[in-house]
Amino acid sequence: MTVLNSTNGWRTTLTTIVGLLALIWLSGCGQKDSSPYLEIYCPTAPAYSDNFNSQLADEVEALPRSATAIPKTLGDYARLRDTLRRCDKIRSEL
Repeated sequence: MTVLNSTNGWRTTLTTIVGLLALIWLSGCGQKDSSPYLEIYCPTAPAYSDNFNSQLADEVEALPRSATAIPKTLGDYARLRDTLRRCDKIRSEL
């Protein structure tokens, strides 16, 4: 009786084949060299000129008092820019 003809032999052979296939499939993973250093990616906020900032302030002040969406959105944008500055500062300190 050969190994392939016995029930336990088939199981052993099948387990071996499946294990080898898993090793072959997984050997393609992790081929890229990893870096031991933390990398922080921060998007860049656009820079505006003083003239543009002045014009923006004038336009916001000219809005009617009932306009609340635009000032709220500008406040959110200011907080986002502050977050980007902190991100950039942390990245530069690493």
